[in-house]
Amino acid sequence: MTHRHHHAHARARKEKARRERREDWLAQLKLIGLGTRLLAYAVVFYLLYSFWPDEITNRPLAQWTAFGLLKFGAALVITLALIRALIYPADHEPIKHAWGWAGVILIGIFACVVFYMNHCKGCGF
Repeated sequence: MTHRHHHAHARARKEKARRERREDWLAQLKLIGLGTRLLAYAVVFYLLYSFWPDEITNRPLAQWTAFGLLKFGAALVITLALIRALIYPADHEPIKHAWGWAGVILIGIFACVVFYMNHCKGCGF
């Protein structure tokens, strides 16, 4: 085996190991993204439930207002869009990676807040 062949083989092994580490990281990122996406859906569904416009469902037809109809229509469209996104999530890899990175950022923010709150127990917060 020549010296050049040995270096090429070592380079190929390093490249393969790097590719495997990247694939492992992307698999973990997709898992974090799935959790982040489901958490985001849960929060938005809760907000929709909390702020659902009741002007339409509890009033007679003659008392409906244009703003009330607009609020109800917007809430209905958002709800249907969320249900569709929940049932048919995006299959594009960049979108899955973006959800994963959003999850990583949220985990980092949460960790910083917990650290800060534990560190500043006597700070008046």
